[in-house]
Parts: sequence; structure tokens; C-alpha cells
Amino acid sequence: MKKKKILYLGNALQQHGFTISTMEVHSKLLEKHFEVYSASSKKHRLLRMLDFIRTFLKYRKQVDGVIISTFSTLNFYYAWVIALLARFYHVPYIPYLH
Repeated sequence: MKKKKILYLGNALQQHGFTISTMEVHSKLLEKHFEVYSASSKKHRLLRMLDFIRTFLKYRKQVDGVIISTFSTLNFYYAWVIALLARFYHVPYIPYLH
């Protein structure tokens, strides 16, 4: 049986010395059951947002859904933009606020 594909968008900044994020933990767990694409490890906020958009546009036709992880006010706006794109392209999405 073919694995479903999901796109997981959130902060993956552990490689820059930050604490491991829930997105990094959950994406590893989800890989047992799904093919997971993820973003972003960009440290700069604007570059991270652009990476979210670029990654979404790249994989929108390949994935079965998107998980948008957010945990702060600024990240809420990132999630909102990706949710708008997902709705426009008819890609199911789950906003994950923690």
C-alpha cells in the first residue's frame, strides 16, 4: 500500500543551537506511517516564511495534506498565509497551535 504524503511546516532550528521543536519530534514519528516533507530550518524569520511558501508551492500537488505548526504570534501569521494558500490550491491542512 502506498504511503500518504504530508507536508509539515514549522520551526526546525535545532541545528542552530535551539531546543528541539515539536515539529522536529513529530515529523520523525510521522515518518513511520507517512512520507513526510518538512520546512524550515532557516534562522531568519523572513527567509523562513519564504521557505514555507516555496516548499508549499513545490509540494502542493504531491502531498495529501499539510500540517502547519505554530507557537507564537508571529508564527500565527505564517500559518495564516500558508492556510490561505492551501485553501486556494484545495490542499487539506491542519493548523497545529501549541
